Amino acid sequence: ESRVISFRSPPPTEVRVNVYYTTRTVGTCLYHPRGKTQLFGRNVSDEDLRRIFQDPRTHLGYRYHKKPREEEKRKHRGEEKREKKVDEICGEEKELTSHLAYLDTEIENAMGGEVILLQDERIEVVEALQRFEDEEESARSLRRHKEERIAKEVVKRKLREARGLSVAWTSNLQPFVYESFASTVVSVALCGCNSIALVYDNGTVAWEGDEIPTDLRNLLYLSKSTKERKRRYHPTYLAAGSEGRFYARFDDGSERYNTNSPMLDEIISANDVSKCAFGRADEMAVVLTDGRLLWNFEATEELQRTVDLTYEQGGAFIDVTLSDRGDWFLRGQVGGRETHCFNKRSCAGRVARLMAKNRKQIKAIYFGGDEKTFLIRFVDL
Repeated sequence: ESRVISFRSPPPTEVRVNVYYTTRTVGTCLYHPRGKTQLFGRNVSDEDLRRIFQDPRTHLGYRYHKKPREEEKRKHRGEEKREKKVDEICGEEKELTSHLAYLDTEIENAMGGEVILLQDERIEVVEALQRFEDEEESARSLRRHKEERIAKEVVKRKLREARGLSVAWTSNLQPFVYESFASTVVSVALCGCNSIALVYDNGTVAWEGDEIPTDLRNLLYLSKSTKERKRRYHPTYLAAGSEGRFYARFDDGSERYNTNSPMLDEIISANDVSKCAFGRADEMAVVLTDGRLLWNFEATEELQRTVDLTYEQGGAFIDVTLSDRGDWFLRGQVGGRETHCFNKRSCAGRVARLMAKNRKQIKAIYFGGDEKTFLIRFVDL
């Protein structure tokens, strides 16, 4: 049990020195030019105690508590406190709690002006205890947030290990995708069985293979045979299909395309296209900037049902991809929630398994010239 002896100087200084002789702790309550302060020292020697009585303001390396001014409270309000270990302050907190009980007893027995002094000191002790409690709560909150952050990282790491970092791809394009794919890729165009083009957010393009349409390659890289432009194009979106078909949109708002069909050219020129996809030789689908989906081929029952359901729920479409084999993938948004739909019966082998396993994590699917050529992009983690 902690025992205390209290000494008080006469007015006007009104300095109070509390000596907890059972634990050799000394607390000094005094007025400082910056406000009321309390100085606490633990394991105080006899020599240090003598110095404290001679000069109550001496620090001797003690912990320093002060009552913050109102402007200082406003200055620091809302700032994150540094994490502190609870065991570093619990000793002083125990001393303050003991001293608070002592003050309550003294106030009951005091008279006149002494009551006011004791009450002022009690307020100082209560505020110091509140600061200890705030520091402990801040430390607990920081530890809790750190644990939650670590737990989320563990979940992300396990998910990446299970599905791949950002994409799953066919073995034909594995070396190129492994070296070139990054989170900064904004558009992907698969061409045939061994060609791919990646568009990055800074307008640069990386590509592999010889099946990229010649007209598209000329637009992107301005070969010597192309004299149409004096400056290099910077694409923001690409889509490509078989038989030289492509759609490209550039940073100046212009678009270039080749659909091999005047009717399909009219569909693009008459609408604000957001995404474009090429299927079989005469098949094309586009997502407009208002979220509508347009296509020029006979839709399967599954595709038509998906489109009707999205519209009935007030949703919109975000992305579409097709393949030469009748595969399709749709990404939409209904009530702030993203939806993903694909034709499970047509998608073959590994593509179907990956889509079914990671359906909620899929951002886009790109189909190549055969069932072994594909790229599945997952949502960024």
